[in-house]
Amino acid sequence: MWKVFGDGGPDLVDSVDPALSREEVLAQTGCVLAVRDVSFHVREGETFVIMGLSGSGKSTLVRCLGRLVEPTRGQVHIDGEDLLAMSKHQLRDIRRHKMGMVFQHFGNFPHKRVLDNVVYGLQVQGIDKTTQRRRAAEVIELVGLSGWEERYPHELSGGMQQRVGLARALAVDPEILLFDEPFSALDPLIRREMQDQLIGLQQMVRKTMVFITHDFLEALKVGDRVAIMKDGEFVQIGSPEELVSNPVNDYVRDFTRDVPRSKVLTARSVMTPPRVHVTADEGLADLENKLAAQECESAVVVDEQGRFIGFAHLADVSNSGGAHSSVASVMRDSCPVAEPGTRLEHLIPLAISGDGPIAILENGRCIGTIRPEAAMAALIRFLREPRYRGILWAAVAAATYLLAYSLATTNAGTEFGDWPKSWELPIQKPIDDIFEWTADTFAWFFNPISKVIDTGLAGIDTFLLWLPWPFVAAAASLLGFRLGGRWLGLLCGAATLFIGSIGFWDSAMLTLSIVGVSVIIAVLPAFVYLIPALVLFGVSGTQGVFLTVVYSIPPVIRLTNLGIRQVPQGVMETAHSHGSTTSQTLFQVQLPLAKSSIMMGINQTIMMAVSMVIITALVGVEGLGRDVWLSLREVNAGEGLESGIAIVLLAIMLDSPQAVEAAGQSLRNMATRHALPIAGVVVTAFLLILGALIGPLRDFPDALTFSMAGPVNRVFDWMAVNLHFITSWVRDILFRQLGYSPIHTLLLWLPWPASMVIAAGLAQFTAGWRVALLALVGLAFAGAGGVWDVTMDTLSQVLTAGVFTVVVGVSLGVLASQSRAFELALRPILDTMQTMPIFVYLIPVIMLWGVGPLVGIIATSVYALPPVIRMTSLGIKEVPSQVIETAQSHGSTALQTMLQVKIPLAFPTIMMGVNQTIIMVLAMVIIAGLVGGGGLGQEVFINSIWLRMGHGLIAGMAIVFMAMVLDRMTQGKRGPAIPFGALR
Repeated sequence: MWKVFGDGGPDLVDSVDPALSREEVLAQTGCVLAVRDVSFHVREGETFVIMGLSGSGKSTLVRCLGRLVEPTRGQVHIDGEDLLAMSKHQLRDIRRHKMGMVFQHFGNFPHKRVLDNVVYGLQVQGIDKTTQRRRAAEVIELVGLSGWEERYPHELSGGMQQRVGLARALAVDPEILLFDEPFSALDPLIRREMQDQLIGLQQMVRKTMVFITHDFLEALKVGDRVAIMKDGEFVQIGSPEELVSNPVNDYVRDFTRDVPRSKVLTARSVMTPPRVHVTADEGLADLENKLAAQECESAVVVDEQGRFIGFAHLADVSNSGGAHSSVASVMRDSCPVAEPGTRLEHLIPLAISGDGPIAILENGRCIGTIRPEAAMAALIRFLREPRYRGILWAAVAAATYLLAYSLATTNAGTEFGDWPKSWELPIQKPIDDIFEWTADTFAWFFNPISKVIDTGLAGIDTFLLWLPWPFVAAAASLLGFRLGGRWLGLLCGAATLFIGSIGFWDSAMLTLSIVGVSVIIAVLPAFVYLIPALVLFGVSGTQGVFLTVVYSIPPVIRLTNLGIRQVPQGVMETAHSHGSTTSQTLFQVQLPLAKSSIMMGINQTIMMAVSMVIITALVGVEGLGRDVWLSLREVNAGEGLESGIAIVLLAIMLDSPQAVEAAGQSLRNMATRHALPIAGVVVTAFLLILGALIGPLRDFPDALTFSMAGPVNRVFDWMAVNLHFITSWVRDILFRQLGYSPIHTLLLWLPWPASMVIAAGLAQFTAGWRVALLALVGLAFAGAGGVWDVTMDTLSQVLTAGVFTVVVGVSLGVLASQSRAFELALRPILDTMQTMPIFVYLIPVIMLWGVGPLVGIIATSVYALPPVIRMTSLGIKEVPSQVIETAQSHGSTALQTMLQVKIPLAFPTIMMGVNQTIIMVLAMVIIAGLVGGGGLGQEVFINSIWLRMGHGLIAGMAIVFMAMVLDRMTQGKRGPAIPFGALR
């Protein structure tokens, strides 16, 4: 058997030099010899154990035996048939009937109950359900799981979960069982219990087993023969006692060196046959002569029949001083005895408690002796890692900031770093021409689409506005009750009535129609979509649908893909090992396990669709988004808050059922627990009929409405006048002098080549050469497109808002993780901040701070706070309690534990929050441009108004490049977050 990972595997099998080690082959060819010319046979009914260190190839080998991993070359004969020569259909048949596998990771299907897990192999064979249940009941009882059939795997202990995997393998009654370290993940007590159960099962069913382990004691206990593997090759095959007693080389000797011989060797293998026998009547002189002749220290004393009665030691004879004349006078008859098959582990207590050698007796006769001996060895290794790298990077950052601050305060020139004008490419006009040509040439295609969508939207708008308001409120409440229980039903009903009571009933119905039609790719900022949408579809509801669909579909695509790909490999192997087809695996395993991720994608798509109602308002779409936009133009915080709350409540009602489903609760199960009352359905239908007959019931009554716009506006007016000393300090000192101005001045002061080198260097350090190349391409694109200065302006705003948000957010997250009361108080605030439309943030900020780039930075900082707060709190709270106890046991203070234990361990999670914060900061770039923020956001907005596709696309793509680089830099080189050790 050969298994080569890498290109040219079959050729390498023929040409590899046997004298080369695996490392040398890897260095010369780039290929890994995972399994190298391995040959062995397993007898029927035998338990054959394969042992080796991690990376020795043992798990690859056992997967090759079942073709879960395809061997590069070799043969696997089962009853004379070569498994490797079989077709997929034949292989599937072997897996279904002759071969079963038990995995280290249990391999259970978490979405199936114990009974459904056990019958899976029978189910994919198409066996009738009666037989499935009968056979499952037999093996469940056999492995000791009776009474647990309706439980899910996560409700069982580790040992019980492994029994489920064993039962599933046994259910198909295979001739061969393959075990891949099945007990290594269990604690010692459960592992011993499972070993005993496996031995008992083997005695009853006598299956042919191949058992993978790295635990030699486990091999001794369960194995008939053991093969030791190194670098893909078998080094020695033999019984456990043969391996320990007669290792063929130093590797086997080292492998077994730390294994207690007491658990392997028996008394027979280590005893020394007695060389001197005497009777109790013999004289001491004769005893001394016999011991001197054999050079022994002790003699075995026997009776007339040759049965053992004690020991006589030379030291006792010497100490007697000749006072005694017979052996009986110095004989010790209270000495430890054992049988020849006694393992040494059971002899140790005898050696400790006894005085002198242990007598090994067989049929009462002493056939050997063992002198008490003990040996112990320990090796302490110290792990060292660099401790001063973090200090170096902190010093570099501090020096850079001091340089930037000095440039800002001394009014140093800002023209030094400009991109050469002669290097700018005139690409804007060709882009404009392409889109104009597309619109004119394909009008025959886009115009009918626009008319169809407009007609459909008009029909939905009319229908929703026609529905009686009592019916809508009752239907929303009943739907919430069915999907989430009493409280969700009350929430949906109350939210519906509240939207009507603040005067936004019609707007909410219009918004609902857009969201309902559009819930389905956010690569470019949403505003960039405005220009092609206007060119292709004009100002209409169609454009709103187009924008919403294009913007909101990515989450459901990505999360569906992610959910399917994140199905544990062990579960997939379990399905394949039972001969599942691709469609069976997809529909019975992958999609059910990915359900929560898929539902989360639908949830996020709905939320993004709702968030687009503001953007679509800019192209003439009616609804709540337009109400918010008009409030922003009039700087009316009260009305903006009212319409914003209406959007939030609409989002909550649309979000809650999907969130419940994403949490893993099926609608079917909830429908069982919260069945719709028949009376509720009757009342809702009655309200619909009544509203259709009575016209006034269709519109929400003015008598039930109220407004809070006036009081809210008065509060902000008072704050603008009386809190000016605070707001001016925040704007001028905190954000301008300490943040925006130094960074903005530094970025414009740096020569453009230096900016590119620094950006590429930082990207290379944090995320690798690909991101460094992306950073260079992005900056070159900004320069060639003529937006270098505005890109630097936007970058300075993003960095300022990002740093402030991360500092404040991490601090609040730490406090929330340590104080339950503070967390509970913060939670509704964060929920509101995450659901409130973006524009709503701008209105009070404009009232308090006016307009300009600093206003955009402040609004952005507030908008982007929730993710880093939540992720910091979550990461710290998920630090294992055992680690915290370890720190506390060493006397660590709360501050030391936080800084040296909790935050370092929570760092990957915190970096995920930082990553999301940076993305949200970039999402605010264009919104900030609406209030004088300048930069790329303002470029996109202005060009969308004038329909200058070329200029808008270039500015939008510059934002995209910035987002991609910053996103990957905060993700790090190896995953969603930079490992803490990489920054130390």
